[in-house]
Amino acid sequence: VQDYLDDMMSGKTGESTGTVERYQEKLLILSSCKKAVKKGAKLKEYELYELIREYFKAPDKYQTCPHGRPVAMKLDRQEIDKYFHRDY
Repeated sequence: VQDYLDDMMSGKTGESTGTVERYQEKLLILSSCKKAVKKGAKLKEYELYELIREYFKAPDKYQTCPHGRPVAMKLDRQEIDKYFHRDY
C-alpha cells in the first residue's frame, strides 16, 4: 500500500488525474487482496464457518474478488460427479 501511495504521489500510477474516492477504492482493493485467504491456506474450523457466514451476508456485488474472479461457483450434480470420476 505504501508503494502505491508513493507511486500515486509521484504520478507513476499511470493515471494523470483521479479523485480521492478513486484512490481510496484502489487502496481498499489492494488491502483486500493482501488479507485474502490464499490457495492452500490451512484454516481452522471456526475460521471456515466465519468465512461462509460472512459470504452469505455480503450483497450480490461481492460475488467476485476486486479483480472480477468468482469467489464461488454453482455446480450441478453431473459436474460434481465428473470431478470425482463418478458415472452413476
